[in-house]
Amino acid sequence: MVTDTKQLRLVRDRAREVFEDEKAASDWLESPNRALGGDVPQNILESERGLESVLRALTAIEHGLPL
Repeated sequence: MVTDTKQLRLVRDRAREVFEDEKAASDWLESPNRALGGDVPQNILESERGLESVLRALTAIEHGLPL
């Protein structure tokens, strides 16, 4: 689970920006994600690699790019 609340806040803000909806953002962050190898986005934020993967996935969603 995320230990750095600053990272979680950054990712939650980014997800809300991308999905334009608090519930959709929370659902995405709390659900297994195929693009992340089945990992739950908020559960992989502890590592720099996980954080980068989650932010990259959100950018792809925002721009309609394949994940």
